[in-house]
Amino acid sequence: ITGPYTRANAPLLLTGDWDLHAPGSAGLFPADKGQWNLVFHARVQGQIRAMFTGRLELKGRKAKFVPLEHG
Repeated sequence: ITGPYTRANAPLLLTGDWDLHAPGSAGLFPADKGQWNLVFHARVQGQIRAMFTGRLELKGRKAKFVPLEHG
């Protein structure tokens, strides 16, 4: 992923998404077939911070976070 970059009109993750609080410090790492995964931390159960991963779907100039299914 190369620049120049333009700030999005809306955040990728917000407090309340998937019952998370204060999501932040995101990083990208390559996935299969030119796709990208996103890793970030968020507060859960009070003051506990946990790490989360998901797929970053890129379509043109839009990005969408899709949580990974864990079974």
